[in-house]
Amino acid sequence: MDNSLSIVKNRLKSLGKVAVCFSGGMDSTALLSLAKEALGDGVTAVMVDVPMLSERSRDIALIVSSRLDCRLVTAKLEWQDLEGILENGADRCYICKRAMYKAVRKVAEDHGIRWILNGDTADDDPSTRPGMRAAEEAGVLSPLRDAGVSRARVKEYVDSLELPLDLVKETCMLMRFPLGVPVTEEDLETVEDIEYGIRSIAEVKQLRVRMDGSRHLRLQTSAEEMQKLHDCEEDLRYYLDSIGYTYEVMRDPYAG
Repeated sequence: MDNSLSIVKNRLKSLGKVAVCFSGGMDSTALLSLAKEALGDGVTAVMVDVPMLSERSRDIALIVSSRLDCRLVTAKLEWQDLEGILENGADRCYICKRAMYKAVRKVAEDHGIRWILNGDTADDDPSTRPGMRAAEEAGVLSPLRDAGVSRARVKEYVDSLELPLDLVKETCMLMRFPLGVPVTEEDLETVEDIEYGIRSIAEVKQLRVRMDGSRHLRLQTSAEEMQKLHDCEEDLRYYLDSIGYTYEVMRDPYAG
């Protein structure tokens, strides 16, 4: 373990009981595991179930928290708790994070927990992550970021945990659509269904289907998995043509 992760663990030990904002993604998994090592039963994972969360993400959060032997509490939000988010504007992440941190704070208070933590890393840039302002306003701590832990170091650490599934960088389902273009609940359901169909055919771990209102999709995956999509070209074209779409394969800039 390098020095930055040791710094995180020592910082966590000084906090006592903590609530970790947990999505089942790579960053929050690293933080949850480190908190479990440092605090044992003093850590509670809190997953905020927002309507934009995919079933895949929900399942992963349950599997990972169970494997790490951490208590998982789910706080559910509805569309009315996220007023304006379907407008898909530049403040979408801020709207979401503000509501999520409020929900986590309620869980923390119910369990007698003072400190709330998120999985932001040293690579997260406040100028491109408006949700980070919501964290600051809510008094949420970012131990990985404060200790200078990079996303590459997070990946290395998570890989060492030997989890029963391979974690990848996940993003909100709203990010499948261009910023500023209003989105409906049906739009979100459609793109989730399409991603499920593509995963069933190509068995890719990293996948984001970008939709822009046309009938042409951009299928984004990691550089390592692009070949899987090319190898299944005939089946993918048949599936997507059957539901009225064409597609192209691109490298995902969010891939680790």
